[in-house]
Amino acid sequence: MAVEITEEYSPWEKGQIVVLLSRTTTSKNTIIVGEKNYAINKMWELITIGNPWTKYTNHVLSLISNTSVNEGQQHTSSMFDYASVCPFRLNDGNIIPTDTTGFIYCLVSTKYTNNIYIGETKCLSQRLIQHNNGSGSHGTQDIRYRPWAVIAYICGLSHFTKIERMSLERKWKISVQQLQQQGQYDVPSWIDAGSQIVHQYNLMNRDMNIRFVRCISIN
Repeated sequence: MAVEITEEYSPWEKGQIVVLLSRTTTSKNTIIVGEKNYAINKMWELITIGNPWTKYTNHVLSLISNTSVNEGQQHTSSMFDYASVCPFRLNDGNIIPTDTTGFIYCLVSTKYTNNIYIGETKCLSQRLIQHNNGSGSHGTQDIRYRPWAVIAYICGLSHFTKIERMSLERKWKISVQQLQQQGQYDVPSWIDAGSQIVHQYNLMNRDMNIRFVRCISIN
């Protein structure tokens, strides 16, 4: 098995490293293309990187630990401050749609959560795959920011043409740019900008309403 690990192209999730190292029975049958030290450091970085549930799991384990407390040492509170250990929460029941009715969507880098991307597509699930393999758009190609996750999308656009989707996409982008110029760099504000665009559209087109869907909550 051969895999490229270079600055231009490399795996971006620890699961990919697990697959890479488990596909052959002997190490000599695994070929890594790229500079040796960079490849080693990159694999170590991915193997040891945490995810949104790492801190959560460690905190739960600390609460149920039977480790004794020395005399005079205060007991740690058993209160679970969920927001502090898991700032992002998937909204209940949200599944990325697989139909081809058209969508305008907002992605966020799971590694650098102040980096977002707004786009339009016919099939959201397929487009997300393209973004995460580097073929989605120039704005999401940089491997440092992958993987991307959908944080919100606009649906109910089956009556929209591609040009109409692009027009609504541009309105969302302009709204975010205006917020940034005003010094608002928080993701919730950028998500709300999309929600406001949908609200304004529905006020003007009461017989053909569209829908705004939030995929995550940010505490």
